[in-house]
Amino acid sequence: MEPETFTGWPQAVLVCVVLEGLRDPARKLAPHAPIAVTLGVSLLWGLIFAVAGFRERKILAPVWRKHRCPIVASGCLCLGLIPSAVAAIRRPEGGLALLALGITSYAAPLAGIVLGYLHAGSESAIRRVMIVYLAVHGLLLIGVFLEFGRLDLRGLSGIDFDWVRYHEGGAISLISGFYRSPDLQGQHAAQAAMFLSVLLVYGGTSRSRRWASLLVPLAACLVLCGRRKMMVAPLLFLAVWLGPTALRAGWRQTGRMTAIMAAVGGLTLAAVSYKWPSPYLTYMTTIAGDSRERVLRSVDGVALTLQQAGWWGYGLGGATQGRAHVAPHDSRVWQEDALSRSAAESGVPGLLVMLGLAVVWSRVGLTSWGSTRDDALAFAGMSLAWLAVYFIAHGTFSSDPATALFAAWPLGVCLGGNARTASPNVGTRDIAVV
Repeated sequence: MEPETFTGWPQAVLVCVVLEGLRDPARKLAPHAPIAVTLGVSLLWGLIFAVAGFRERKILAPVWRKHRCPIVASGCLCLGLIPSAVAAIRRPEGGLALLALGITSYAAPLAGIVLGYLHAGSESAIRRVMIVYLAVHGLLLIGVFLEFGRLDLRGLSGIDFDWVRYHEGGAISLISGFYRSPDLQGQHAAQAAMFLSVLLVYGGTSRSRRWASLLVPLAACLVLCGRRKMMVAPLLFLAVWLGPTALRAGWRQTGRMTAIMAAVGGLTLAAVSYKWPSPYLTYMTTIAGDSRERVLRSVDGVALTLQQAGWWGYGLGGATQGRAHVAPHDSRVWQEDALSRSAAESGVPGLLVMLGLAVVWSRVGLTSWGSTRDDALAFAGMSLAWLAVYFIAHGTFSSDPATALFAAWPLGVCLGGNARTASPNVGTRDIAVV
C-alpha cells in the first residue's frame, strides 16, 4: 500500500514525549510542587490514545483475530476488578477518587500497547519516537552529574526529600537530578540505554553508531540512581534480546552489540573505581542477592496481605501509589510488589487474574522468536524487563499513568510488528510522520 501522509496523533506523541520529560523540572520549579503538573501529561496521553484509536480503527479491527488470547485475558482482568471496584466505591474516605486512581493505573499500560501497535506500521515513526526520547532525556540526565557534583541549582534532587540508602558497605546518596525521584531517573536512564542500543544495531548508518559512547554516562546514571531494580532492567533486556538472537542467527550478527556492551561495562566500572567511593561498588554487588530476597518477600507478602485484606481485598486503588493524596488516613497498606498490591486491592480473584494476564502477555512477547523483524526481540526484551520491574516494585508505574503507558509501548510495537510480519495484509499502513 502507498504510504499515507499523517500529521495528527504521531506528531502529538512526539510532543507528549517532550512534555513528559519537562514535567518533573517544571513541577520542582513551581510553587508547592503541584501534582497536577505530573498528572496533566497523563491526560494528554489519554486524549492521544482516544484520537489514535478512532482514527486508526481499521488497523485495530483485525486485532481480535490475531491476538484473541491476550484480549480475552485483559477482558477477564476487567471482570475480576469489578468486585474491588464496588468495594472502592463503598470506602468511607476517597472512594471515587481511589476508584479512578486504580482504573487509570490498569488502563494506562493497555493504552500504551495500543499506541505501540499503531506505531508498528512505520519504521520511521518508531525511530523518531526513540530519537526524541533520547534527545530529551539525554539532556535532562545531565542533571544527575550536576547534583552528584553538589552544584547548588534549583530543580536538582528530589521533591522536599533527600534519598539515602544504607547497606552493609556504608551509605550512598541516591541521585535524582532533574527528576522528582531516583526511581524516575533510573527508569528514564534505563529506557534511554535500551532505545540507544536498538538504534545502534538497527539504525542502519555509521552516523548512528557514533553515539555508542553515550551508553557510558547512561550506565553511570543507573549506578547513581541507586535503584537496583532499574539496574536489572537493561540486563534482562540484553538477555532476552541478544541471547535468543545469537542462537537463532549466530554470534556474527550480535557481536557488535556484545562488544559495545562489554566496553560500556568495563568503562563504567573503571570510572566508578577511580572516581566514586567504594560503597557504590559494594552496593552494585548486592543486585543478585536482593533479587532473590524480593521474590521470597513477594510470596510472603501475598500471604500476609490476604490474611489482612480478606478474600475481596480493600478495593481498587487502595494500594496504588499516590493513594495518600486522596486517603491520607488509611494506614493498612504497605505493599511494594505488584502481586501483594493486587491481593490488597482485589483479593484472590484479582490476584489470580493478574497472574494469568502476566503469563499471557509474557508469552505474547516471547512469540517474537519466530518473527522475521530484526528488532522484534529487542522490543520484547524491553517489555519483559519492565514487567519484571513492575512485579518487584509497582510504585514507579502505578503512581504515574504516563510512565506506565510508555513502558508498555514497546510491547505494542512488538505485537504489531509480529502481526504485520505474519499477515502482511492485516492492517498495514505506513504512517509517514512529516
